[in-house]
Amino acid sequence: MRLACGGTSPGVRLGGRCRRRAGNPAVGLGLLFLIRRASSKRPYQPHNAVLAGCLGFVGTIYAITSVFTMFHELGGYDRLRQDLRKEAFVVASIAMDSPVMGGPAQQRIEDAVRAYNEAVLAEWPRTARGEFSTRVETARKQLVGELAVLQPQTEVQRTFVSEALKAVQGATAGQEYQLFVARSGLLEAVVWCALLVSAAAALLFCCLFRLREGRLQALLVTVIGLVVGSNLFLVLDLSYPMAGLLSVSPDGYAEVMDLFLRRP
Repeated sequence: MRLACGGTSPGVRLGGRCRRRAGNPAVGLGLLFLIRRASSKRPYQPHNAVLAGCLGFVGTIYAITSVFTMFHELGGYDRLRQDLRKEAFVVASIAMDSPVMGGPAQQRIEDAVRAYNEAVLAEWPRTARGEFSTRVETARKQLVGELAVLQPQTEVQRTFVSEALKAVQGATAGQEYQLFVARSGLLEAVVWCALLVSAAAALLFCCLFRLREGRLQALLVTVIGLVVGSNLFLVLDLSYPMAGLLSVSPDGYAEVMDLFLRRP
């Protein structure tokens, strides 16, 4: 089960991320004020001696969780980017290999591939929002229809038709995965829980660790809150690679269209 963001748009999610990042230091300072007020008469040294080890342990757990999460998300981000580029050129290979059919069939296949690429590029903002595109689906069906009516006469032509249909099927599966990632993100709910719990614990122990100079401790909590907030913002942004600040783009399809335009 994944931690989804409901039906909100990527823009709303990004705005919420910025507000949560800005709110972390404020929450930490408020918590610090309450804790210092409640424990103002307690001795410093025994209190800090116990918390020092706890803070180091919690900080280590948070760092390990963050690094694990980052590697997981970067791997998913790179996979999505590579698959999208591969998908574009595999579909383009249908047009490049279509001369084996010759005559009007070749031209119809090239036109169908071109229309499919144009649809993917034009509808990419919709895909990035996790919305199904009827235009892309129509272009895909048109391409499949052109391939289905072919009557291959030679072994080379039969191989071409078979591989072309597999390419379209692979592109369809890739688009379904893109829609899934756009809607649900890359991280499982259990990873989010571990990350949020460790982040909250680290911030809490920073507040519990008492310094005689209140302003110095407030500065410490503010800095830690900003670091934790920025880290969570980056994790959340990478978790939605279709629409975040570091979002993937259909560069492969754009390059394929450029090749089409350069052809005589």
